Amino acid sequence: MKTSAEEMEKWWRKHYKDAADGVPYDSGEGGYQYVNGGPEDPMEVLQEEFPNADFDDVEALATKLDTECPWVKEEDY
Repeated sequence: MKTSAEEMEKWWRKHYKDAADGVPYDSGEGGYQYVNGGPEDPMEVLQEEFPNADFDDVEALATKLDTECPWVKEEDY
């Protein structure tokens, strides 16, 4: 059974967050300072986490997520 786009998005939002919600920001240093890793690439992460998901669903969700913000792992920040 393939994972739905809705299930993937729910999983994503549980494990990843907007960099603005915890990553140090320094405009003099070029913006966000990813001291604990990131930003994460939604396409890469989703393909790895859901290898049996429909590629078009993964691609559509990754595109949507890419337009929202830079993403980081929830546990890292």
